[in-house]
Amino acid sequence: MGEASEASVGRLAAGLRSLRSEGVFCDVALSAGAERCLAHRVVLAALSRPLRELLTGGEESESGRPLELKLWNLAITESTVTTLLGRVYGDDGDGSDDGSDNLSDVAQLMTAFELGNTSEAELAVGLQTLQSQGLFCDILVSAGGERIPAHQAVLASACDALKSFMMESLKQLEPGSDEGEVASRSLELELQGVSGEAVRVLLDFLYCRTLPSGDSGVKRFRKLSASEACLRDVRHLASELQLPGLEAQALLWMRSCSSPGLKLKGGCQGRKALLPAEQEDGLCEAQEEPQAAKPSKPSKPVVQRQEEEAPKLPEKKAPMQTLKFNSGCQVPMALADAMESAQATGELSRSDITVLGKLIQLFWERPVWLEAVLVHAMPSVHSDKLKSLLPFVAYQWRDGPWQQAYARLSWDPRQNSEEAKELQVIDFRDPKLKDQGKVEAKSRQEVFFKKAPALRSQLYQMTDIEDDFVKALVGGCEISAECDRRCGFLTQVVMDSVCDRLTIKSQQLREKAARQYSKHEKLPANKRARVGGS
Repeated sequence: MGEASEASVGRLAAGLRSLRSEGVFCDVALSAGAERCLAHRVVLAALSRPLRELLTGGEESESGRPLELKLWNLAITESTVTTLLGRVYGDDGDGSDDGSDNLSDVAQLMTAFELGNTSEAELAVGLQTLQSQGLFCDILVSAGGERIPAHQAVLASACDALKSFMMESLKQLEPGSDEGEVASRSLELELQGVSGEAVRVLLDFLYCRTLPSGDSGVKRFRKLSASEACLRDVRHLASELQLPGLEAQALLWMRSCSSPGLKLKGGCQGRKALLPAEQEDGLCEAQEEPQAAKPSKPSKPVVQRQEEEAPKLPEKKAPMQTLKFNSGCQVPMALADAMESAQATGELSRSDITVLGKLIQLFWERPVWLEAVLVHAMPSVHSDKLKSLLPFVAYQWRDGPWQQAYARLSWDPRQNSEEAKELQVIDFRDPKLKDQGKVEAKSRQEVFFKKAPALRSQLYQMTDIEDDFVKALVGGCEISAECDRRCGFLTQVVMDSVCDRLTIKSQQLREKAARQYSKHEKLPANKRARVGGS
């Protein structure tokens, strides 16, 4: 079980926190006196052995309500349980204002439940283990004659399309109940027309398992008798469920597998949206799965292919699309298939396609990038090559809060305030360089503000500035009701405070560099070169 990227693990944890705050798919309630705190069994079991043993064998309530877990023998309050669950879910804000007595009680509970490491990475590994062992599973994903157990909370956290299906299914099972109070009753998700192996790849992606890449990915599929169809199935599922990260990986596998022994057909298949089928009176017999609950009879979504004419691809590479903040125009939409559109130009080499796949992945994990930051993230790729490939995945802002930055096609930062505010760009003008004329950068720009700026006007993204004060200020500030051209979702006070902090830090960095230079000059000549190169 390899480690997944920090970004994908973070998204999974954030999705679980969101579900708990909404009370969705919660199937256990921790009781402290008369108060109840909702949670997900799979999350508690993933991080705590005692809770896992306590929850094992817990039966679903016939009324569809969450399982009650009463903490009779512990002198704790609702606030203590709320703070504990905040720690488990990685939400440090829960209970942060409680007194020392409460924190002491929380520490005792953490010890009693063996919750030593509650990091997002540890949670992901625990969820992966439970799924592979079939423990606490409440949904069966069936395809190609296989039925694979999984967890509704995990699937809903990682995929909005699956969340919508499961929410609708639970409403059918409990039509008169409150959405937030219905436990995650057992369901079955049938994916027709795709292989079981493709579904396993999908689940690996949703559970943040590391997907094989390069030669290892190719070898995995070449072992299958129908590897060509399997790769197309993975790509189809990723597109159908709106998972661009998985779709990009599938396209890379398909390119890598293009060889005399495994020649893939071009073109893209038509797709049909997830549609609930008619309710069935019964389900086919399943092979035994450890701890996988017997599914109820909700409607099943069907993922099918329909043959239709493939979308037209551009004959020539399109130039970079740009947008002005106050233009009133919508953001440029994504190409039907960025990878195939790039291949259609006939001008890209195999290495170009590999770089494009990496770009697709980067813009999926983070939707807005300054060019200098992209160059830093892909140091082996020449900036000219990046510029030639960027139009397939991004457009550029000419001005405003994200000036000169590239944003993922179809993604509008003005409609995504929480994520977009930390991706805003600041044009920092160091007072020390106010008399400097126009100077072009002779080397790669330093993007993390670890060194004093070398240019009179230098662009930084808030999320990249490595300064605790700036991160706390931007991350903790309230979001403005309206996004304006000058400050975006931040206030003028916040922007001015960031600028003041950078001015002070710039001066400190210059003074530090001057001290180091002075110290270096005092060294004997035979030692200067060695120190200077260190």
